[in-house]
Amino acid sequence: MLEKDQKVTYGKEDTEFPNWIFCKSLATNKEGWVPKQILTDPDAERLAIVTENYSAHELTISAGEILIGLLSNERS
Repeated sequence: MLEKDQKVTYGKEDTEFPNWIFCKSLATNKEGWVPKQILTDPDAERLAIVTENYSAHELTISAGEILIGLLSNERS
């Protein structure tokens, strides 16, 4: 889980899935793919700031299920 205002190292962009950036949290040292739209532009040291809370938790669903996406403005 990344929290709003956390700093991350801004790595390379995925060539197969554009707009996904490989990042590493400075606070937790965890690494993973982050959507580019929730990151600030990297500075000269390749650091960016997360602009909203983000979890890479994947949902388990079955074919035919309907999902409704919600965006919460609440802070964790």
